[in-house]
Amino acid sequence: MACEATLHEKGKRRRRGEYFTPLFYSKKALDYIEKVKGPDWQSRCKIWDMACGTANLEYYLPSSNGTYDNLFLSTIDPGEVLHLNNNNMFPGATIFEYDYLNDDIDLVMSLKDLSVEDRKKKLLDSKQGWKLPIQLRTALADENNEWVILINPPFCEVTAGVNKGVNKKNVEQTKVREYMEGKGNARELFIQFFFRIFEEVENVTLGMFSKIKHLNGPNLETFRNTILKADFSGGFLFPSTTFEGVTEEWPVGFLVWKKGQNVFGNGTVTVDVYENETLTGTKIIKAVSEDGLLNAWIGKKDKPKRTLDTFAVTSALKVLGPEKMAPGQIAALASPVNDMQNQRGVFLVSSYYRSEKNTFAVDANNYEKAMATFTARLIVEKDWLKDRDQFLKPSAMPPADFINDCIVWTMFHDSNQTSSFNAEYKGKVKPIRNGFFPFLRSELNFPSFEQSNQSRAEQDTWVAIDLKERILSVEAQAVLDAGRKVYQVFFDNWDKLKGIEKNKYKLEFWDVGWYQVNSSLKAAGLGLNERTALERALVNLTNRLAPQIVPLGFLS
Repeated sequence: MACEATLHEKGKRRRRGEYFTPLFYSKKALDYIEKVKGPDWQSRCKIWDMACGTANLEYYLPSSNGTYDNLFLSTIDPGEVLHLNNNNMFPGATIFEYDYLNDDIDLVMSLKDLSVEDRKKKLLDSKQGWKLPIQLRTALADENNEWVILINPPFCEVTAGVNKGVNKKNVEQTKVREYMEGKGNARELFIQFFFRIFEEVENVTLGMFSKIKHLNGPNLETFRNTILKADFSGGFLFPSTTFEGVTEEWPVGFLVWKKGQNVFGNGTVTVDVYENETLTGTKIIKAVSEDGLLNAWIGKKDKPKRTLDTFAVTSALKVLGPEKMAPGQIAALASPVNDMQNQRGVFLVSSYYRSEKNTFAVDANNYEKAMATFTARLIVEKDWLKDRDQFLKPSAMPPADFINDCIVWTMFHDSNQTSSFNAEYKGKVKPIRNGFFPFLRSELNFPSFEQSNQSRAEQDTWVAIDLKERILSVEAQAVLDAGRKVYQVFFDNWDKLKGIEKNKYKLEFWDVGWYQVNSSLKAAGLGLNERTALERALVNLTNRLAPQIVPLGFLS
């Protein structure tokens, strides 16, 4: 019978990053194994699931003449061993408690350089202190055996940043990790399973449920070039929310690998896609080196020295502390890890932003690339299937009309957090200037500003001058025209908007940022018609830009 977990069991599993394999996909996994190994593979091969849980993955596995004597099931949880034995679900199978990432590791690693005969002797020598049962060691010692590993290991990692998924403290500190120095990112438990399986089992076909970041994640490039010596033999994806209790959406893969001599490297795979237990199409997943990712396109080479005193900010109006910025810097672009799941970490601020390593000072030299990067990363609507997709460096500079559209689109996006205000930190005050004010001063009617509040010269911003010189598409011009009307409503109500919650939006200088304009108007309930017209114009521009992202090479 398939396992129905109690609330206590479910909570315990969540803390370990474990999920019961849905029965539909358990059956589908066996079908994909059969495509690789052929009919009756269950009777010809030795089968081991070293993270079996309650064996949902083996639920549809047929017996061989009424017995499962070729099946080995191990789990770290003694209660799951008891469950399987009490229900006699797999008569003849070898079922045992075992911590695959910690037990017998030194012994297993000592086998790799032995001759076939010496390896066999050591495996069968119980005096070595093996925790693996003799039935399994006997099967591993027979070089003629074909193996199929079926596994749905814990989806745990330890990391830092935004949008993490399932992260558990210290779960990666295992004996296996000690042997993985320089061979890949060992924070992922399923990567550790990969490592030991390929070190331990010969003539093996591995069918594993896992995240798909080992296929295209830049921090797992070393893994693809060292540990993953295997040929991809098929597989499928389905949404993570298929697992009970999972709310974040990302692709789960069941991928089949045949151990071989050549590393996977920066290969490409095509997998089937299932949703609601229905085959909906295929997806191509391409592994790319770090220098082929989008952030490498902006580049940090020959960056100017930061010599100007300022305060770092983490959003439009939140001050972090003293920092320096480079002369000529217009803004700072936060563009974290290149995949789609980190989309919400992409934004622009007017000062320096130091909380994320992938932050770029935007100046006249990289301005166009920065605007294209900002747009490409935010304009594509995220869904479960795209969640781990990597943003790529385009093969050539995009055409001018695309760049111009991106510049206008950026100016009115909510993640444009550029601003202008007097920043205060521990009693000190420094003005933050907004280089992204999109209009010439002559295009707007300004109120009478207090001279004491004008700490910068009344001159047009670099961006406004640049925009005026560009030839815009009909859609981009419509956005700019609609945006100008919103800004005019804002300035027409300057005094009223300054009074919102004691100048909550810090309206002090004329070159305010889009966040300040839009937020204060919303708070005051002003400019609804103008803001609605701008939103409609932005939809049209989005519809023009979004279909170009893949053809231009930002996504595969």
